[in-house]
Amino acid sequence: MAEKDSQSSKRINHTWTIEEDRILVECLVDSGLHWKGDNGFKAGFPNHLEKLMAEKIPGCTLKGTPHITSRIKLLKRHYNAIAEMMGPNGGGGFGWNNRDKMIDVEKNIFMDWVKHHPNANGLYKKPFPHYDALGPIFGKDMANGEHAEGPEDAWDCYG
Repeated sequence: MAEKDSQSSKRINHTWTIEEDRILVECLVDSGLHWKGDNGFKAGFPNHLEKLMAEKIPGCTLKGTPHITSRIKLLKRHYNAIAEMMGPNGGGGFGWNNRDKMIDVEKNIFMDWVKHHPNANGLYKKPFPHYDALGPIFGKDMANGEHAEGPEDAWDCYG
């Protein structure tokens, strides 16, 4: 049996810096709305971001896939988790600390929330400085309003 190519079988992990995150969000905001389709970003967008980031960060080796794609997914998960906590279905007790750019909530309330909203895990006392900037990019991807339901609510009709 032939041995797999070690490069293709390993995911290349990258620890993102604050500066790389800032520039990625800047690039998303500058060009993201032009690349949005009905079901997310259009094909080729990660490669477009890869080129933009290479222009702004000398020696940048981040690739559209897997680096930028996975980071956008994480940013979107965190954005949506915070938006849900802050929204009308947040259950109360959640506030936004604008100075530190993080959720402001008692730990016991947050821990109860995370039990049913795992995408919020890890956001307690963790700054998310890009929340306001990502609103136009991710804000319309999530249902909101009085009758909005999250994925976990859809299963209630089967219980």
